[in-house]
This record gives sequence, C-alpha cells and structure tokens, in this order.
Amino acid sequence: MSDIQNSGAYPWALTGIFAAVHLIISIIPYTISLGAEGVISFGLISAPIIGFLLGPFFGVIAIIIGTVLGIFVNPAIGILGPFTPLAPASAALVAGTLKIGKPEIPVLIYLVGILLFLVGPIALEAGIFLWLHIITFTIAIFIMLPKIRTIVLKGLSLDKKLKFTYLVPSFFIMAFLSVMTDQLVGSVIGAYFFIYIQLVPAEVIGPIYVSIAFIYPIERIIATILIAPICILISRAIIAGNLTLPTTPFVEELAELDQAEVDKE
Repeated sequence: MSDIQNSGAYPWALTGIFAAVHLIISIIPYTISLGAEGVISFGLISAPIIGFLLGPFFGVIAIIIGTVLGIFVNPAIGILGPFTPLAPASAALVAGTLKIGKPEIPVLIYLVGILLFLVGPIALEAGIFLWLHIITFTIAIFIMLPKIRTIVLKGLSLDKKLKFTYLVPSFFIMAFLSVMTDQLVGSVIGAYFFIYIQLVPAEVIGPIYVSIAFIYPIERIIATILIAPICILISRAIIAGNLTLPTTPFVEELAELDQAEVDKE
C-alpha cells in the first residue's frame, strides 16, 4: 500500500472526487416519469457503484454531497425537496454494507421502509405498489441464511482467486437490492412529502403509485443490468492494480475482521 493510501486524507479525497462524479452523473436524466419520484437521474446508477467502492460511510457522504450539489445544478431531480438525497444515499448504504459483510442492514432498511409505507396515507389504495418490494425483501432475508450469506459475501470480497462467473450472482444481487432500496425509500418519502408537506390529496397520489406499479420494475432491472457488470469490471481493476479503497473510518481493522468472518464460515 502506498503512502498516499495510508494517509488519513486519502478517503476524504476520494469522497470529494466521487461526490463530483456523482454530481455530474446525477444531472443526466435516466427516466422521466410522472410517478412518485418525478425525474429520475443517472444518479440511480452511480450511487450503488460509489457505495460499493467507498463503503457505507464515505460512499454515503459522497452521494449526499453530490446529490445536494446536483439539485442546485438541475432542480428537477430534487422532486422530494430536502429529502431527495436520502434515496440515493440508501442505495449507497446498501451496496456498502453488503461489501463489508453486513447484510442485516439492508434487511432492516427494507423492513422499516415497508412498514412506513403500510402505515402511510396511500397504503390501502396503492398496496399493489409493494409487490416487487416484497420479493426484494424476501431476497434480502434469504441472504441472511449462512450458506447463501457466505456465497454472496465472498463474491463481493475482491478475492483475486474467485472465478469471474462466481462474481456474477453476488454483484447482481447487490445491484438489485441497492436500486430497489433507492426506489422504496424515495417512494415512501414521496407519499408523505407530497401529501403532508405539498398538500397534494391522497386521492391524487395513490393512483399515480398504482399506475407505475408495473413500470418501475423495468427501470430497476435495467439499472441492475448496468450496475452489476460495471462493478465487476471495477473490482477486477482494483485487484489488478493492488488498490485499497476505504469502506469505513476504521477500514483496515474492519476489513480484517470481516475477511476472517467470511473465511471462518
């Protein structure tokens, strides 16, 4: 490891760099929808990638900074007002926590998100909206099972001995859980934000959610297909270049503990 990578400023420098990258990417429209999240940017793609690269601490900070700055440049992506950064930040958090071997965090986020939707103002009218989220939540729970957990986490461990085909399921699962968490968090916030803050009648918001219940899965699957191969290629480049990227403020200690846990399993 170089002196630069050992420096305490190294992770913060990367945070600033990737915040700028996310800023640039987030101002590019990914899809334009009349649904819960309004204008969706390519930040949907970059957030999980940056979360995977920088981990759940620095990755989330980079995404929040990049998204806030992106809203100033392109206000259309700030459809959820000051709460807009929470959706992509949640995607980065999920990708980062899976990378460091903490699948419990995505399960907890998903559980809270679904519960907040169910007790929200449009649950009765737009319950069908959750159909793919229920499936995603089930997948997240299955990852908690010891054997599946070991397979998924090893695939994300940047082990140069792993075959390329071994990586595919792990990275596709990570990408899918990340973009779906972004969707759930954004949609839950949207339901409360539009109705209780923007004072849009629930009778208006509910049908919108129903109308996109079978549309958002398409965009999320496409996003997954884009994110997973990019992360796989980047992970191979990191290994080939013998690079060390930060995951938490205690990157070396936690990395050793997590790798020991995976090896033990």
